[in-house]
Amino acid sequence: MGIMVREAEFPADRDILLSVLLRNRDPHHNLVRQARFEWSYFSNPYGRPRAWLAIDEGSDRVIGAVGAFPRMVFVHGEPVLCWNGGDSSIDREYRTLGPAMKLRGAVKRCVENGEMTFLYSYPVDAMRIVLERIGHVAIGNMPRYRLMLTVDRILERFVGNH
Repeated sequence: MGIMVREAEFPADRDILLSVLLRNRDPHHNLVRQARFEWSYFSNPYGRPRAWLAIDEGSDRVIGAVGAFPRMVFVHGEPVLCWNGGDSSIDREYRTLGPAMKLRGAVKRCVENGEMTFLYSYPVDAMRIVLERIGHVAIGNMPRYRLMLTVDRILERFVGNH
């Protein structure tokens, strides 16, 4: 038996997908992750994302997942709908190239089949080899920008909560 990949079905696979994501991340941030999950999968202004599940055929257990989120980006000044790849998550005992490559490969095939214009991601070092092995290439850098919406916690460290 091996690892099978199938596309997640919404809303039926919602809890399974969320479970995979939460059990493979630092639990201190689960409330924030759950809120981001709800927005990303069910309130995304650019449409419904897609996700894929990796299943151990021997135990029929979902051991990993990956998502593709619609985003609007500008290419040569024109808006283009594409996917932002994310939510790559694999249970620790299955973290080899095989399951990760199968999951990301499923997303890549959708782009190659014309289901989406293109895919981009913010690769982390742990995923870089997977992305390169399935044929993704870096075409540039895409910096992330953040806007601080509140400074309460930062100020509290210096002046207390008066």
